[in-house]
Amino acid sequence: MPNKSSKLGNFHDDEEEFKRKIIQEYLPKLLRNEITIEQMKTELETSCHTIDNIVEEYYKENEPDNKEGIKQFEDAKIRNRGASFEKRESAQKAREEVMAFPIVEPKKFGGLTVEEQEEQIIMKVRKEISKDQKSGTTTRETAIAKISRIKEYFRGKNDPQTGTVNFSDQEIRLIIFKYPAMVKRSPETLEDKIDVFRECEPIGEETAYKMIKAHPQILGFGIERTKRQLALLEKEKLIDHAIEEPSMLVNSVETMETLINYAKAKHPGQELNTLSVNQIFLSHSQVKDGIRRNTKGSEILENNEEARRQTKPRVTSTVLGLIATNGEKLPAEQELELATKALNGTNEKRRGGE
Repeated sequence: MPNKSSKLGNFHDDEEEFKRKIIQEYLPKLLRNEITIEQMKTELETSCHTIDNIVEEYYKENEPDNKEGIKQFEDAKIRNRGASFEKRESAQKAREEVMAFPIVEPKKFGGLTVEEQEEQIIMKVRKEISKDQKSGTTTRETAIAKISRIKEYFRGKNDPQTGTVNFSDQEIRLIIFKYPAMVKRSPETLEDKIDVFRECEPIGEETAYKMIKAHPQILGFGIERTKRQLALLEKEKLIDHAIEEPSMLVNSVETMETLINYAKAKHPGQELNTLSVNQIFLSHSQVKDGIRRNTKGSEILENNEEARRQTKPRVTSTVLGLIATNGEKLPAEQELELATKALNGTNEKRRGGE
């Protein structure tokens, strides 16, 4: 039996499956000079040392008398060592073509033909994977294989016997288009993350799937983080807000706590669940606009280097969310105290992280 506790490679395969992939799929391509060691490393997310060990082990255990086999492998490595100028130039050209490919806005995706949608997905995935590579880009074939794996995972949520369709092919294409980094996740990882939503009693399976279709990026965060988010929202009776607008879950737990406390201070005596999502979970632009209108916020931005730096990335709402909008409604001392707590909380998160 394969050793299920030993996970290797970008698909988190068990050890035997990972070895099979190298020997049966990649080694023949290498020997035919169709792929380089560097490409193998990139696509399998492993090291040359691991590849060497697996190939040498294979020949030793299965073909001990095949001296020619191991020599061919060594020769292939020599051929591929130090890619030639032409290969580097070709790889760079391919990368530039991928990065220059025009990607449509999500709202226009549905108006494309199936063929056009597939091409958009392939190129967007290649762009995404290229971000992790110093040079060159992943092959079209590799991108298609990764996309197919995710498609099959979501199709597996349908039940042909009962006619239940939780994810149509069109919905699956849109999910991958919206969140191309999903192809870097294994089906097991996706399943564990979806389970967090399914097992949250106010959400359940059907609603979890609707949330994923609306904002698939919610599957890109850690399981413990998501559990803490949902626990906080249940405690504050705000879980319906996450169902209505799943994109709010891109905020860290600290950000959510900050904005919830700010909403409580700005709307004393009012039940939080009677406020809209936008009244509680302020957007990046709301925070920046509020800071500009707010005297205390302007002073902090002017005098605090840390605060100035934090207005650019998404973490803005964590740092200055408490002084973001209509600051005159709160006493200045209370507003500044809450803002300071938010800033301190963010600094702790940046040092330790979750």
